[in-house]
Amino acid sequence: MEKTELMKRYEEETGHNAFLTYGITQAICYPTYVEWLEEQLSNQTVEKFQEIIRNQCDEISTLKEKAEAYDRLMSGGKKTLKEWANIFGMLVAVDRNGEAACFVHVPVMYLDAGEGIWANSPDHYGEEIYLLPPYLIDFDGDWKDSLTLPDGWEEE
Repeated sequence: MEKTELMKRYEEETGHNAFLTYGITQAICYPTYVEWLEEQLSNQTVEKFQEIIRNQCDEISTLKEKAEAYDRLMSGGKKTLKEWANIFGMLVAVDRNGEAACFVHVPVMYLDAGEGIWANSPDHYGEEIYLLPPYLIDFDGDWKDSLTLPDGWEEE
């Protein structure tokens, strides 16, 4: 009888023969080899279950984060610039006066007569700009640093 790869591995790991020899007849060494095989199967099963559980925990965590974000978005009230950018799939920026605007393309900053605003660049002049009232915006930073891209926008 020819040894399988599994039998060879058993012999390397345990130092025992996978066969018992009876005269000219060889037989599988029943107790130790079979026990070793059962242990290998048991370990593989446990490892597979652990992998499945880890994957399911990751999926549950992701779904929980999405549910919390959905609850926050649907609850009304103020939203962060990132949330608004993702809702509309557009860039969002806050002017000096606290009013937010959504843009299809990257806007430019204008400082006219002391008023700081974001506006379409000359290449995109005339494109619609969507305004959001200040009471819906959760932003307390410097307006000059407010330009926010939606998730995935950099890839487009």
